[in-house]
Amino acid sequence: MCFDRPQPLICLTLELCLFRPSKKTLIFDPPLSRPGFDGQGPDHSSARIERFLQLCNDDGDALPGESARERAEVAAAFAALSPSPSRSGPHSGGGIDRKRASQLLESLGMPGDAGAELLFEAVGGAGGGGPGGPGGPGGPGRGADPLLLDEASWSAAMRRYLRRHAEARANLFVVAPTTPAQLFHVLRRQLNRPFAKPLVVAAPKRLHVHGPATSALSDLGAGSRWHRVIADGDALSDNTRHRSRHPTTGEPFLLPDERVRRVLLCSGQIYYALSAARRARRVRDVALVRVEQLSPFPFDDVAAAVARHPNAEVVWAQEEPKNQGAWRFVQSRANTALRELLPDGDGPGGLGGGGARSSPPRTLRFIGRPPAGTTATASLAIHREELREIIDAALATELRPTGAEGLEK
Repeated sequence: MCFDRPQPLICLTLELCLFRPSKKTLIFDPPLSRPGFDGQGPDHSSARIERFLQLCNDDGDALPGESARERAEVAAAFAALSPSPSRSGPHSGGGIDRKRASQLLESLGMPGDAGAELLFEAVGGAGGGGPGGPGGPGGPGRGADPLLLDEASWSAAMRRYLRRHAEARANLFVVAPTTPAQLFHVLRRQLNRPFAKPLVVAAPKRLHVHGPATSALSDLGAGSRWHRVIADGDALSDNTRHRSRHPTTGEPFLLPDERVRRVLLCSGQIYYALSAARRARRVRDVALVRVEQLSPFPFDDVAAAVARHPNAEVVWAQEEPKNQGAWRFVQSRANTALRELLPDGDGPGGLGGGGARSSPPRTLRFIGRPPAGTTATASLAIHREELREIIDAALATELRPTGAEGLEK
C-alpha cells in the first residue's frame, strides 16, 4: 500500500480451480491467476476461464456503441435533451443546443480529455455539418443552425464516444498476459486508471520460469504500456521480435504479409508452443497473434492485426476442449470484428474505408481439443500427444479434422 495513494491493489491467487471463490467474492477487485494447462490432471489444468467470461456484459454480435441496447439509449437521450416543438425560443425543436449538450456531458465526466465540443466538431452540427456531408458546403443541410445537433449528428457522436470509451462501461476485465512486461503493465493500469473494475489475470505459473517468456528492459521503461493484442514483429510489444530476422543476413523469418496463408489467434501459454514449433519446422507463412485482453474484447486491434494479411484465413487455437476455454466467447466477437472492420467486410467502420463488400467476410475457425466433460486428461503422455496434434493441425498446409482438433467446419 502506497502512502500517497491510499487505495491498495488487492490480489487473490488461486492454486487450484477447486478453491475458486464464489461470484460474490470475485466482485470486489481481485486480480486472479491460474495454474497452466500442462497435463497435471483435471484439478490442476484449468481455472475455468470460460465461466469468468460468461460474466462479462459486452455484446459479442455488435461493435461498442452499435448494439440495439446502446442505440436505444442514445435515441432516448436525444429525445430527453431535445426541446419540444411546442416550446418557444431560438432553438425550439429541430435538435439539441450544442453548448448545453457539451456542458451536460462534461459535467458527467464525458468524454474525457478530448472535451465534448471536440467530439461534436468531429461529426458536425445539424444537417451533418462536415464538409462534403449533408450539412457541409453545398450539401442539403447548408444554412442549418450550427448551434444545434440534429439526431444523426448526436447519434454519430455518441457512437463514437461509446466505441472509444467502451472499457469504462465494462463490468469485468479478463486478461492473459504472456510476458513479464505485460503482467507489470496490466497491474499498473489496474491501479492508475480512473475507474475501478474487477480484473481476472489468467497467468499460468509455468510462464514464470519459461525461458522464452522474457521481456527487454525497454518494454518496462518510458513510453511502454499495456498491449491488448500482440502481433508478430510488433516493435513495442512482441518479446520475440529479436528473432524475427536472420541474425546474419537480416532476412525476415515470415514471408511478406500478402503471402501469409493463415493467421493464428491465440491467448496464453500456447503461443510459445506454436512459436517454437513454427520456427523448428520453418513454417514461414503462418502468423501468430496473441489476444492478451479477452474482455472487453479488442475489436479494433484484432481487426488491424488480421488486416495486415489480406489473403490469410483466420483460426483460433487453444489448448482447452472446444466447449471450454475462450473459444465460445471469442468466436462471435472476432467474427464481428472481421465482418464490420475489415476492408472486405460490409460494416460502416472498415479499416479500409468501408464501402461495398467485394468478397464474403472471413470467419473464425477453431483448432483445439474436442468437447469434453472434464478439463484435461489425467495422463501426461496423452496430454502431450493431444498438444502435438493441435500444433500439427495449426501449422498444417490445410485445415483438416484430426482426432484432437475439434475443427469448426
